[in-house]
Amino acid sequence: MRGPRAAALLAARAGRVLWFQVRTHDPEDPPREAALFAVRGAEGTVYYESLGLGAPQGGSLRFLVRRGELWVVPAAEAGQRAQQRIYDEREGGGQREQVETPAGSFRARRFSHVDGRVSLRYWFAVDVGLVRFEVRIDDKPALELLRTKTSRWGRNDPYGYPAQTPDECWSSLERALHALDLAALRSLIGDELWQRLRPAGDLGLLGEGQRPSDREEAQRIRAVVPQLLDVRFELLGPWQIVEFRPEKPGQPPARRPEARAPARIVASLDGKLLVDRAKLVLRQHDQGWEWIAFQREE
Repeated sequence: MRGPRAAALLAARAGRVLWFQVRTHDPEDPPREAALFAVRGAEGTVYYESLGLGAPQGGSLRFLVRRGELWVVPAAEAGQRAQQRIYDEREGGGQREQVETPAGSFRARRFSHVDGRVSLRYWFAVDVGLVRFEVRIDDKPALELLRTKTSRWGRNDPYGYPAQTPDECWSSLERALHALDLAALRSLIGDELWQRLRPAGDLGLLGEGQRPSDREEAQRIRAVVPQLLDVRFELLGPWQIVEFRPEKPGQPPARRPEARAPARIVASLDGKLLVDRAKLVLRQHDQGWEWIAFQREE
C-alpha cells in the first residue's frame, strides 16, 4: 500500500529553517538549539542540512528525497553504509503517532534505523517535515530533538537589526542568528571576534548592492553558524557601561566605551557539554554597538 509522498514528508522548501530543542540523556544538561536549513542543490532539488547537530559518528546530516525515497546522508563522504534509506513511498510504512513538541502537536509517522548498538528514530509529519528525532544507545535515550519553530533564512527581517543600545544589539544578534542572516551578523560582530569564527570567504569582498548566490550563502552559513550554535550564552544580569579616560587632558579616549554583562556559557565541545560563567563584551561605534568578546570567568 502506497504511503504519503516522500517529498510531502520532507516538506523541503527553499529558504526554510526548522528549529529544534536539543536535549541529551543527562537531565542536568541545559537544552541547546539545532536547525535544518533548506538548500537548493545543483540539480535544482531542495534538501535539508543540519546545523549544530553532529551525526552519531560526527559531522552534519542531510535529509533528501531520491526517486520517491527519503534518505538521511552524512554531509561528508562516509561511504554507502552510513547512508540511511528510511522511507519508500511505493512501500509506505511508518508507525503513526501523535507527537507533542514546543511547536505544537503533530500527527506524524515514525521511522527507525538500527546500526549495532545505535538506534535512530525519526518522526515526520506530512507538509510539516521533521518534528522529532531521537538517538538511543543500547536502547537508552542519548539525544532528542523536538521542533520549536519554523523561520526563513536570509535578509527578510522587515524591522532590521537596530543596535543603538546594548540590549538592542544583543536582541538583534539573536534574531539575525535565527534568520541565518550573515550580513546582519557581520555588522553586529566586531572584527576581532569575527576572525575567530573563520568564515568561508570574506563577506566584505561583496560590492555595494551585491548579494551572494544562495549556494554561496549556504557555504558561509555552514562555516559560521554551527560555531555560534555550539557556544550559546544566557544573560544573567544587566549591561554595565564602561567609559575610558583619555591618556592626556584634551585628547580623545584611547578606547571606545564598552558594555559588559555576566552570562552563562553553554558550549558543545568535542561531543561534551560545557556549562560555565562568562562575561560578554560589546563595544560602541558610530552606528551603535557590536559584540567583540566573551571571557570565561575563572
